Amino acid sequence: MTARERDGEIMESAKALRRQMAETAADIDRTGRDPDDNMRAIHAAGLTRLLLPETYGGIASAQALAADLPLVTDVLTELSAGESATAQIWSIHLVAARLIFGGALVVGEDVRQEIAGEMLDGGIRLANSAAEGGKRRGEYNTLAEPVDGGYRLSGVKLFNTGTVGAKYTITPVKIRGREDAGVVYLLVRMDADGVKPHNDWDNMGQRATGSGTITFENVFVPERFFFPMTAGPDGMTGAASVIGPFFQLRSARRSSAWASAPSTPWPPSCATTPGPTCRRSTAPARIPSTAGTSARPRPRSPRPARCSARPAAWSRLPSTAAPIAAIVRST
Repeated sequence: MTARERDGEIMESAKALRRQMAETAADIDRTGRDPDDNMRAIHAAGLTRLLLPETYGGIASAQALAADLPLVTDVLTELSAGESATAQIWSIHLVAARLIFGGALVVGEDVRQEIAGEMLDGGIRLANSAAEGGKRRGEYNTLAEPVDGGYRLSGVKLFNTGTVGAKYTITPVKIRGREDAGVVYLLVRMDADGVKPHNDWDNMGQRATGSGTITFENVFVPERFFFPMTAGPDGMTGAASVIGPFFQLRSARRSSAWASAPSTPWPPSCATTPGPTCRRSTAPARIPSTAGTSARPRPRSPRPARCSARPAAWSRLPSTAAPIAAIVRST
């Protein structure tokens, strides 16, 4: 099978998953439950191979280079159109895998082999616990204390997307007594003693991402799960450094496409008074202030209504990945 034929099969699988996940999307967002069935379906379809280099049984490029990002984006766009929280979790799973298997971190070969085996054979999920409450992005003050056999981690992390249902989360920290040496990464088991999720996440459209706060209280992390950075202040090298901005571009492009899609009537439940299953916004239109200027106010259209019960036509929107893929190919 040629690479083109293989990629075509992957895209057909992604499109089938999109249709399948759309059937339960509204219920998943309404309840906020972990979309474990969707994640298992993604794994069963063979898409986990996109997260791993060929050396470890996957089909990604050797060091997470940009060559495979267009395909990843096409797949992620299809998943996002099916159920957005699932796609968000899978994208974080991907980023965590690229950190471990790319060139950004110093990771032992035994650890890589172990994690790859668990991902391919057991379908385990990876998550990311990076954000903190600092004033600047990428400012990490959580400390890990060196102890016999490893480290003791204590601190609070925000927006821990994908941690519900994940076996491991990868987190940037500093080592107590060596703070000036900069950031390192620890791989933490989610079932370890002292890992305390707050379950404080409830954002419409993303309720199921599990992006709440986690407190780490004296959590033991073995030495083998200590990953120093190879280069750069943010621990990212080469194409790995564009993963975050790349997915932000993907999200913005897809959202723009949805906003400009042909108007579709709302379901009957949304045509009446909003109830517990309909979170339709009724906010009035706002006119920008022109006080103190000679400009004339420009009326705005009413804010579009929002509802957790998506029109069926939304699941048939065309893929919007091509423009973003073109950007990646040009880098």
